[in-house]
Amino acid sequence: MTPFILFLVSSLLVIIAPGPDMIYTASRGIMYGRYYGAVSALGVSTGLLMHSTVAALGLALVLRNIPGLFTGITLIGGGYLIYLGFQTIRSREDLSLEAGGETARLIDCYRQGFISNSLNPKIVIFFLAFLPQFVTRDGMHANLQLFVLGLIFTLITAALYAALGVFAGTVSLYVKRNPAVIRIITLCSGLILIGLGGYMVVHGIFLQ
Repeated sequence: MTPFILFLVSSLLVIIAPGPDMIYTASRGIMYGRYYGAVSALGVSTGLLMHSTVAALGLALVLRNIPGLFTGITLIGGGYLIYLGFQTIRSREDLSLEAGGETARLIDCYRQGFISNSLNPKIVIFFLAFLPQFVTRDGMHANLQLFVLGLIFTLITAALYAALGVFAGTVSLYVKRNPAVIRIITLCSGLILIGLGGYMVVHGIFLQ
């Protein structure tokens, strides 16, 4: 198996493992519809591209060697997810729908996906540990290889998560006819985001 094929297989295994980004994308698709799930996936993927660029530039070493900075960003990221969770629970209105003209909500889904991913410093540390394993000596400059590998990882993530968001939104169309189901979906989505944020906060404080 060539290093590139091994990279693709490893990336797929990492991407399909359940995590905060996957849960966020699916929850937006379930709550608002398939277009919103796909746009959320693009927001998350933009955050991944930023992290891979940081890793390629070597800035991840700085982040890893300054515990206070790492902890601070982790706490901010966890707090943001908790905020999104409470906002989700409070938004009881109009979760149905595929309303294609709601540009503001599409922008919100993209922005929230980008911010929640960007404020998770563990991702850039992961890139720093994961990507160099597939850098070859006889190829282009190491930093450029890191960036290209990160870009490929990001594109794969965008495709798979967008498909997940569309699937979640499509399935939700058949279960959101009942107001009680809408309330349950809202509550569960909010609690999951709060739980993920709480995990990040606890991990940032006690497990560094």
